Amino acid sequence: MGLYVQALFKYLTNTCILVLLMSCDHANTSKEQVTLALPTIVPKVPVVESSAGKIQFGSPPEIAKEWMRQKEDVPTIYVLPDPMLRDKVNFGDIEFPIYWNSFVKGWLKKGKCITLIGSFQQIENTKKILQETIFGPTRFHLEQAGHPQDEVERVLRESYHFAVKDPKGIPYPLEAFIRFLPFDETGTAYMSEDVSIHARKNDQFLVRDGGKETKVQFQALLAEKSKDYHFPTELFTRPYFGMTHIGTSSGFDPYGLTSCSIIWVNNKGLLIDPLAYIGLHLEVLGIQPGDVPDVFLTHIHGDHDAGLIEYILLGQKIRLYTTRIIYESFLRKAKAITGQDFDDLVDFVELAPNEKREYREGFMITARNNFHSIPTIGLLIESPSGTSCFYSGDTYFVPKDFEEYEKSGLMTKQRIQELMMGFDADYVFHEGGIAPIHTPLEPLIKASRQRTSGKNSIVLVHKSQPKGRNKEELKVASSGEQFVFEEHKKDPILQSDYQLNDH
Repeated sequence: MGLYVQALFKYLTNTCILVLLMSCDHANTSKEQVTLALPTIVPKVPVVESSAGKIQFGSPPEIAKEWMRQKEDVPTIYVLPDPMLRDKVNFGDIEFPIYWNSFVKGWLKKGKCITLIGSFQQIENTKKILQETIFGPTRFHLEQAGHPQDEVERVLRESYHFAVKDPKGIPYPLEAFIRFLPFDETGTAYMSEDVSIHARKNDQFLVRDGGKETKVQFQALLAEKSKDYHFPTELFTRPYFGMTHIGTSSGFDPYGLTSCSIIWVNNKGLLIDPLAYIGLHLEVLGIQPGDVPDVFLTHIHGDHDAGLIEYILLGQKIRLYTTRIIYESFLRKAKAITGQDFDDLVDFVELAPNEKREYREGFMITARNNFHSIPTIGLLIESPSGTSCFYSGDTYFVPKDFEEYEKSGLMTKQRIQELMMGFDADYVFHEGGIAPIHTPLEPLIKASRQRTSGKNSIVLVHKSQPKGRNKEELKVASSGEQFVFEEHKKDPILQSDYQLNDH
């Protein structure tokens, strides 16, 4: 285990406890309010057990992973604090609790869903967020922005293809995933005949469950950096051209950080998909935000952009590289979370898919439209000497299926050729996951075997560390691992000794 991972794991497990915070007024009718002390950097949030289910106040990024780590059910009732953004963290991040209950537990097909409680405006803003993250941009948004009609049709066609559909083949609406329950004019939301939640001033709530009452004080209890949680910066050298992986796993892996990497170009970093609590992760690595002035955003699913608002609000005006469609989705999502326009807070650098453009100091960058449930891109970056690195981003890459998609009219030959881009790069970092919105292992193993002599094997990201077969066939990158493509040399090398030993 690398020292970075070891230190992080130590910090996480040291904070994994349950604390009884307070009880209600009358001991003989009391129900405890429990504060979940979350590992990693996930903030603590109040939780109340009720006859209607577990009620969680606030939903910070990665919270579903903590319930999974504790082998407890992910809550099904969420109450939004006002405002949702606290200390640059979104406490209304319910995307993965929705996915967990809808897909993993199978609630969607059973006609069950989670409940979200908040003000009318919070409910409306959350609907805007979930439109972008579950379904993607609407026809109205795409056409209003003036995107070419063939691109509008492609985005909508592919989004419809991935949409989860009912037995009649009709996509499930948003209300099938989540029940919206706004507070009424008295600040009350009725979960059931027995259970009601009452919003009070100063972040206070009251839960009534039959004859029992529980007072709740919402507090954004953010974790602080542990004194022994550090990274030996003297052992960390930034290459002329290389990559450092901060996280390499998915939003459903309770023991892995979500995928987030830095591509180094002459000592400056391009941050790919800032993960939640990015400030602390960079601090652990001894990296200042000024060292990483650029961000590449593949898409706006919560396990890929949860740290972007925080990174923007750290104070440095970043350059944000992505396509215009993805950028517009991010702006709508960020405004719904914060109430703030972010267009003036970043320098947007538009990437036109399949068009090579100069990045910095002779390096060239190319974006590729991926095949995913919402607009998503991958990245190809090339050095002046010709060394190349491809980072796939989330995508479904199963070439044997593409022929059928062409026959059905879902794809054109040109679209299929586009999805083949990147596999001839010197270094390929490809997502691996569960179909139908991620890439299963078999086509990646085949693609890796077909790579020409002298090129490195495909390395997996967005995947938990393997167990069993394929463990040696394709390497899964580890948190804290660094790959050096050029160390002021024309010929790239793979530097594996950066992955430090435990001793």
